[in-house]
Amino acid sequence: MLKGWLNEIETEVIGYLRDHQPASLHDLASGLRISEALALSYIGILAREGKVTIGGLGIRGHSACPPFADHDLNVVTA
Repeated sequence: MLKGWLNEIETEVIGYLRDHQPASLHDLASGLRISEALALSYIGILAREGKVTIGGLGIRGHSACPPFADHDLNVVTA
């Protein structure tokens, strides 16, 4: 039961990311109607499994970093 549920969530997350790249954490959470914390957890699981890669992280407002647009996380499916 749990394995099937996790596979279903994985399919939803990867499907959203394929259709909405680049996507921010906020975009993903809103698109799937879940919290940003839960979205980050799913992305972490998928990244550890090598199914997605995460890039584009930085500190907002830091002068050494270019300003961010609406997309603060680029998540690319593997």
